[in-house]
Amino acid sequence: MNIKEYQKLSTRTAPFNADPKNVFDFQNILVNYAAGAVGEWHEYRVELDKVDTKSEEVIPMKLVNAIESEIGDVMHYVINLLTILKVDVDEEVIKYRQNPTANQIEIALANILEVPKKYVFHGHELDKEKLVDAIYTIIVHFCKTYEFAIEIILNKNIEKLKLRYPGKFNSEDSVKRVDTK
Repeated sequence: MNIKEYQKLSTRTAPFNADPKNVFDFQNILVNYAAGAVGEWHEYRVELDKVDTKSEEVIPMKLVNAIESEIGDVMHYVINLLTILKVDVDEEVIKYRQNPTANQIEIALANILEVPKKYVFHGHELDKEKLVDAIYTIIVHFCKTYEFAIEIILNKNIEKLKLRYPGKFNSEDSVKRVDTK
């Protein structure tokens, strides 16, 4: 599954199918998905920090799966942020951007939260360009860092979401989390 296909398929489980019809719903999903992206990034880093970089032992498959699952979750949120903003994934941007530094990632994560906060709670205009740039920083990081596995990771994420939400997103299925049992 390529990233464009993923963008289309992942909207099935986004609130409002990532297409809110009014300003209140737009603001709601924008803040929800911005917070989700940063929260899932933290969970990804927690799993990644379990890798012993000094050891020559093979990383246990359970840990590999946990890392991949968190990557898929982050990608769900950032890709759907693009969809909410009515931006189609541009594979050329991903192809030609360099893998960001740790500092660039930190700035991007801050902007993914800061831009919606200023828009929703402080009454600023939505700085769409700054937000899209921050989102691409995260997407590029995963696509470059996990180049050979990213399509598999995205496919696993869609399968997990299909299991968790057989129909579309709803709170009851979110709480049940049948995919984690």
